[in-house]
Formats: sequence, structure tokens, C-alpha cells
Amino acid sequence: MKRALPIWLLCLVALAGPAAAQTLDLTRTRIPGGGGASAGGQFGLFSTVGQPEAAPRSAGGAFTLDTGFLGATIPSPVPTVFFPQGTVTVLEDAGPQTRATYAVFDPGQAGEPAQPPTYQLSNDNPALFLAPPAIATNRSLSFTTATNANGSALVTVVVRADGVDVATNTFAIVVTAVNDAPVVSLASNVTVLEDAGAQGLSSFATFTAGPADESAQTPAYTLTTDNAALFSVPPAIAANGTLTFTPATNANGLATVTVVTVDGGGTANGGGDRTTNTFTLTLTAVNDQPSAAHATNHVVVLEDSGARAVSGFTAFTAGPADESTQTPAYTLTADNTSLFSVQPALAANGTLTFTPATNANGSATVSR
Repeated sequence: MKRALPIWLLCLVALAGPAAAQTLDLTRTRIPGGGGASAGGQFGLFSTVGQPEAAPRSAGGAFTLDTGFLGATIPSPVPTVFFPQGTVTVLEDAGPQTRATYAVFDPGQAGEPAQPPTYQLSNDNPALFLAPPAIATNRSLSFTTATNANGSALVTVVVRADGVDVATNTFAIVVTAVNDAPVVSLASNVTVLEDAGAQGLSSFATFTAGPADESAQTPAYTLTTDNAALFSVPPAIAANGTLTFTPATNANGLATVTVVTVDGGGTANGGGDRTTNTFTLTLTAVNDQPSAAHATNHVVVLEDSGARAVSGFTAFTAGPADESTQTPAYTLTADNTSLFSVQPALAANGTLTFTPATNANGSATVSR
């Protein structure tokens, strides 16, 4: 519905000659209708401006009138509250927030209240906040989001002036999700025996994706080790947390294994999508059986031939490289001891020695 609104009519006086400072008469009248509203700082006006209620009310600094009509700044018929900064968007876990001069209150034709107005706020998503939105008498907005919370809330503002609720409006707060780094715990350090074969340790890694909104994330584990030679199949962790590896043949020693876990949630807005753990994997040495090869399994000497020494009779192999410093100790047993005055023996260097008994002959089986 259109109203007849009070408008100031400014009449220009045409002066002959150079322009000079003049005193102008202003005549007050009423003009129904008119043009749109203007707002801002310094304005140069060249045509009709009127009907302020057709758009936001006029505001600004000094006005310069060159020609036409200037519509007066007319108060809104009723009090209003609005929020020029619009929707407030923050990141998840951004901490306490403040927006200065967030609310603008227009008291309308009633004029300024006797006491500064107060602002009563409510919202449709209280779980989003640790400290709910509030607007102070200086019109500053403040709030703190809840830990790990994200989403949006519609905030309703009611302005109370001189004990009466005089205006209401709404605005939105949007909290943008930020991915949290996962939490991973490992069962323990691992020790197995050398040559133990393929290993599988279930539930070795326990994965926690983060808060409830990230519960659908699944882990991807990447493992590296500082002693790859220990393994024929390197350590790996499956999505279900099972650790697998196979030691290399005859390998023993210690490896430090680094585990990098990525949850797939990305790093947008400064989020974290990975965590790093380490554990040690020890292969305990197990001595390998040595081997000994004889030059022959049939030694023949003559009766009463005296003390005998057969060098290089036995070749000794200790085992894999880590046992290469081992030396042999031989124990020989003959099934016919009467054949010898000095029983057969093997030295560490592989030399076989024995002395036949006087006038003895026959055969003996010697066991090592």
C-alpha cells in the first residue's frame, strides 16, 4: 500500500554570473511516490530521489544537490534489525569468534529507546556450539563452536527495547568441516625366530578415524623399514589391522618399521589426514647345523704301521654368513676300540689321527 510521505522540496535559485555562496530558501511540501533510495558516502544527485521505503533507507555523508529533488531520510514505520555482514562462515574447531558491529538496529518512527536495546538469540542447532551465539549491546556477535562440530545453524534474533520485543530477524552460521588426523595404536614390538616362515599377526593395528562424522573412513597403511634385507616379503598392514611379513632365509637382527596411516579425508581447509607410528621387529638368531664332509669313508693302513695323521680329512662348513667364525669340535667313537692303541680323533683343522694296536688287524666303523 502506498503512503504519502513527507519529502523535502529543494528549489534551486538560478544566479546570473559566477557562482557564489548563497542562502537558499527551503520549502516543505509532500510528494507522493518518487524514485528509489540512495545510500553511501558523498553523492552527486542529478535527478529525483524519493520513496525510500521501496529500498533500504538512505544513508551516507554530505549530499550535493545539482538539480531535481532530494528525498528526505525517512525512518522506517516500525523498528527493524538487520545484519549487513550476512551469513557467518567459520572452520571447524576455529575457537572463539567475534564479529564487531554485526547487528544494525533501526528504531523506526518511535525513535531511539530510553535504554540501549538488548538482543536475545536462539538457534536451531545448539549442539554446534560450546558457547552459543550472543550479541552484546555494542552490537558485536560472539560464539564458540563445539569441538569437532560442523554444520549450520539458523539464529533468530529478537530485539528488546524499553522492556518490549520490538524487532526480529534471522541469520545463519555455517561451520565448515575440517578433517581430523586418525589415531592409530600398534599392539607391541614384534619378535620372531630366524627362519620362522611367513607371519600373520591379526589386530596388530587399531584405527580410529576421528569424530563421529568421520566414522566411515578406512585406513591405508604404508610401511617402510630401515633393514629391508631381513625380509623376503616386507612388513605390511591390511585395512583390518593384520600385520604380515616373511623373514629372509637365515636372516636375523633388528628392523625399525615406520607406519604412515592415511584416512582418506583429505587436507582441505588445513585438515589432517595421516599419522605416523613406529615399532621394532626382531628376528632372533637360531644356530644352523654345521656340515662336515670327509675326503673318504674308507681308510686303509697296514698292521703295525705306527701313528697315522691324514690332513684335510674333514672339511667343515659352519653355516650361513653370520656363523662363519664358528669352529668345529669333533667327537669320534669306534666300534672296535681294541684295534687302536690311540683311538681315532679329528682336529679342528680336519686332520684325522690314530695309532693301530701292535699286531692288530681288522676293521672298525668310526662315528662322528
